[in-house]
Amino acid sequence: MAEKTVQNGLATRTVARFVAIGLFLMAFFTLLWASWSLYGLPVAGGAALVVIFSVIAVIFVINGVRLLRSADRCRCQPATTRTARAAPCGSDSASLSLP
Repeated sequence: MAEKTVQNGLATRTVARFVAIGLFLMAFFTLLWASWSLYGLPVAGGAALVVIFSVIAVIFVINGVRLLRSADRCRCQPATTRTARAAPCGSDSASLSLP
């Protein structure tokens, strides 16, 4: 079995970047789905939803940018590390063979 080091901490730079990317994806799909409401609703209702959800998407983008900036300034190191034992993919290929 292979040994991997697993960091034990509240947040790391990598985790913050992944969360920021998630916020950008949330903003994109929020705008996409809100724009589809223009085709299924009356003009006034669809436009109102696009405006409301555009504001929400902008908030997602702003928070994503702030999170990326704070991740770049993060100098925190995890307090402890622990070692986990994991088998690499395909190491027990004989035991997983199909009949």
